[in-house]
Amino acid sequence: MALTYRLSNMLQIRKLYSTPELFAPVTFLPGVNLILGETSESSKKTNGVGKSIAIEFLNFALLNNYADSRVKKVPESVFPLKAYACVDLVINGNEVTIQRSREFEKRPTIIIEGKSLAFSKLDDARQYIENLLFRHEENERPSFRSMLSILMRDERSEFKSIVNGLNTSVHAPDDYTPHLYLLGIDVRIYKRIKNIQSEFKRLQDKIREFKKSVVL
Repeated sequence: MALTYRLSNMLQIRKLYSTPELFAPVTFLPGVNLILGETSESSKKTNGVGKSIAIEFLNFALLNNYADSRVKKVPESVFPLKAYACVDLVINGNEVTIQRSREFEKRPTIIIEGKSLAFSKLDDARQYIENLLFRHEENERPSFRSMLSILMRDERSEFKSIVNGLNTSVHAPDDYTPHLYLLGIDVRIYKRIKNIQSEFKRLQDKIREFKKSVVL
């Protein structure tokens, strides 16, 4: 909870919507928000009412890789390629809007305090948001997307790990960087340890190759 409180002071999600309006806007209030599906008169179930796809659109607007997003599978008749998924944010006191279409998924637009900035590369847009998020930070810091991993989990993560919220089929290693950062621990120490582990593994692989060569 302490991690979420510190992050909420840096980044607040205010609203998810589309341009033109193709789905009902989702407004987020300060604190913890729950997205609940409404039951119909004929059914008490809330499956298939749009909870998961709402999170997918939010993640897409927050510059997630399009290839990894289920937004890619939404029929064009439902959400045209030219339509924009938009999210309003407050980042360190700055009013920010991110607009992103599927047609130009690598070229999002960021509006900050009324000024519109068009990006030709997705990484450049991420870097801009990251610099805005950590503008007062001089030490090494997590990436923008890794910070979001604390708040947003892939449904296919199966909730097996507190740290890793990615699809289990990806087999991505756990990343403690955002958690350590929010706890005030220098992430450079963690990254040095990871580098040492990688070097140790590389040396082990070399030793195995050498042993095979000797046997041959």
